[in-house]
Amino acid sequence: MRVNMDSSIATDPRFKLLAADLGWSMRELAGTCFFVWLACYERRSVCLSIREANACAEHARFAEAMINVGLAHQEGDDRIAFHGVEERIEFLKEQSRRGRKGGK
Repeated sequence: MRVNMDSSIATDPRFKLLAADLGWSMRELAGTCFFVWLACYERRSVCLSIREANACAEHARFAEAMINVGLAHQEGDDRIAFHGVEERIEFLKEQSRRGRKGGK
């Protein structure tokens, strides 16, 4: 399922569930998700290790909570794949390709 940080965070009830599960306000959650998604964008990867995801979020249960509400899924034993980052990563890769071609 597509998750867009620009709008889904305000409309997708899973984010409200996540905030409640973590004891956070929606503002805290939005800021935290921004940092986590940004880490994925910079690596051009939908996955982080569970430890890295929790470190980005500064919360020991963040990765687990994301999986529990359906905003991510586990990839192997110690990695988490975040839903919705793949579209942005593809956009960034395309922009990079276009830049190498002089913007064409």
